[in-house]
Amino acid sequence: MTLQKETEVYDTFLLTQPYPQQLVSPFRLKDNTEVIIRPIQPDDEALLVRFHDHLSERSVYFRYFHMIGLSQRTDHERLRDICRIDYKYEMVLVATLTDHRTGLPAILGVGRLNRLPGEQEAEFAVVVGDCWQGQGLGIQLVRRLIAYARSEKLARVVGEIHPDNRLMQQICLKLGFKRHYSIEDRLLFVSLAL
Repeated sequence: MTLQKETEVYDTFLLTQPYPQQLVSPFRLKDNTEVIIRPIQPDDEALLVRFHDHLSERSVYFRYFHMIGLSQRTDHERLRDICRIDYKYEMVLVATLTDHRTGLPAILGVGRLNRLPGEQEAEFAVVVGDCWQGQGLGIQLVRRLIAYARSEKLARVVGEIHPDNRLMQQICLKLGFKRHYSIEDRLLFVSLAL
């Protein structure tokens, strides 16, 4: 299938799903910066490329549990699949801000929720740009993913956290997740009953 034909198939698919406009709303960071948190859109691919370009190796490692090069993270097919989602089975929220210097929009953080096949639960993952960490954005993305999971009548939200990722552990502790460390996997598994 050609790239143009493939894009047409995706676009036709997306036209059958309404954009969840009700999930778009502002959020004020601790430094008083106002951002917009919204579901991802198909034309966010270029913004995601710039977002990944500014992530530190540490943030990449905490998100994926191993190093993934920039070219792999920003591969067109990968990002296309992230930006063109089926809102019924997954949700990707992005926190955006218009850069006052350039006038261009930028993504500051991404929160993802994927339903597990055949289960009444979904797995979450969040990554926040390094210069925006500690501003309350991570916990806000997780809160909104939890609220979305509740609205979808899911029973549980689960996740995996690198044991050195103290910020995400604090977020999950504040939100009431139960935690279990797996010695075999060397990961912290978290679960929240809804």
